[in-house]
Amino acid sequence: MARKQKRAVPVIVAVCIIIFLLILGIFLYRNVFIVRTVTCSFGDQSCPEAAIAELERLKGKSMWSSFSDMQRKFKTALRQASTISFTRKLPSTVVVTMTPSDILGVLNADISSGYALVNKNGHITEIVLERPTGFTVMRIKQPLKVGDEVETEMKATLEAFSGHGQSIPIVEVFYKDKDDIELRLQNGKTAVVRASGLAAQLNTLQLLLNEATMIENVSVIDVRFTHPVLR
Repeated sequence: MARKQKRAVPVIVAVCIIIFLLILGIFLYRNVFIVRTVTCSFGDQSCPEAAIAELERLKGKSMWSSFSDMQRKFKTALRQASTISFTRKLPSTVVVTMTPSDILGVLNADISSGYALVNKNGHITEIVLERPTGFTVMRIKQPLKVGDEVETEMKATLEAFSGHGQSIPIVEVFYKDKDDIELRLQNGKTAVVRASGLAAQLNTLQLLLNEATMIENVSVIDVRFTHPVLR
């Protein structure tokens, strides 16, 4: 009988230790490992105010919570970023890292209002005063502000003229509307295109520019139609 009691003592002690550890784990889970600090980086810029306000909602949540819902929401609502990641730094800090989407093109409504940088998601990410190099600047009618989303046709037009990929010697692009886009060329002529089917129109324009004698006395080349209009 005494031997059975001696054997039971270690078992009881082990059970007590396990219960204690469970209680301690629950206490730590609920009171120690909770989000108290959230830091956010957005490339070499500060995080957008809307993102910071949303991240404040993480405070008070468990460090072991899944941030997948927040990540999906950010990718939908904050289209300025190409990727968003959440990293835990125990005991209570969450580090949010956002990678800005690459710049697609530049819009300008008025030189005095600056140049609007448009990212590949089609959102205005920044307004700068100096004209950026390496991009075709597209003049538009209405001014834009940071966070605005450009219309689909305007984004497609920017994609067509982005970077140095366009071989046509364009000085400026004037986007009046999706069906009336004027291109001021280095030779002093004006070409007129529309956003829909732009690639084919640019190919036609390139062929016409190669035929210098054909357009020698022409000031406007309209390639919006099956048969180009020269005037």
